[in-house]
Amino acid sequence: MPRLTERLLNQNIDQDTCLARARTIARQLVLGEIPEPIPERDPLYFLNVVRLTIGELTEKRYLLLRKKELSSYVSREAERCLVNECSDRSLFQDLLSECRRTIPVPEPEPDRGLDRGFKAVDTYESWLQSWFSRPHAASYKKKCLEIPQKDRNALQERVLDTLSQFRHHPGTRRVWFQLLLFHERYEDGLASLLADEPDPLKCSADEKALIAASVADETAIPFLHQWTERLIEKRTAAHYKEAGNCLSLLEQAYRNHGRKSRFHEWLEILHRRYARFTAFRKELTAFENRN
Repeated sequence: MPRLTERLLNQNIDQDTCLARARTIARQLVLGEIPEPIPERDPLYFLNVVRLTIGELTEKRYLLLRKKELSSYVSREAERCLVNECSDRSLFQDLLSECRRTIPVPEPEPDRGLDRGFKAVDTYESWLQSWFSRPHAASYKKKCLEIPQKDRNALQERVLDTLSQFRHHPGTRRVWFQLLLFHERYEDGLASLLADEPDPLKCSADEKALIAASVADETAIPFLHQWTERLIEKRTAAHYKEAGNCLSLLEQAYRNHGRKSRFHEWLEILHRRYARFTAFRKELTAFENRN
């Protein structure tokens, strides 16, 4: 579930650490031992470890044999781990739902710290519900700048994650890209373009704005390599011209990150790879002469 993994990383939950802990717990359960307490008391970490432990026991074909022991362990650990503040309610609920498909996980008590951590989103719930019915970038930006910094991350994650799920609707996609640019979440937008848009010439103005801004981030480099070649493969004059624009962005990205020599090496690769694309090679030569 790569999307879930990305959201966990955004909350500084390291997947490798969680997986190591899950494997230890699974091994102890298989051996009939009582697993050690989970040292990290973050509720997102806890639920992710539980989720991964279920996966490990399933893979070892021990889940049915150790389900009762795992449930008892999780109930006991939940008393310790589901009391601290959590800034991302949406992610918490998704993890909780996934775990509950297999074993019972108790709800946190409503007056404990975890519930307090959800207030950042709950405080704006009525505004969010109204906004989601007709999302608009300007009103979101205004609201985001009005609220305390500590509340913005929770609001940002909730809004971007929800819009992402409906990004194939043109209006929603436009707002989503505007907000990705606002929050400088370039990687999410670039990944979506590679997955969703086979013809780069069909990019909207908002998508092009995010691509142009992304050169500040090193993740733009592999994207622009793929985007340029996708344009070249279309083999039309308009696509070749846009490929030249992408090369300008790619050169800027390489320069920003101190790797300009690598850009010139790639131009040589393009000359060889597309030696029979006469029209493109003319565009490529014209680009080199301009620079």
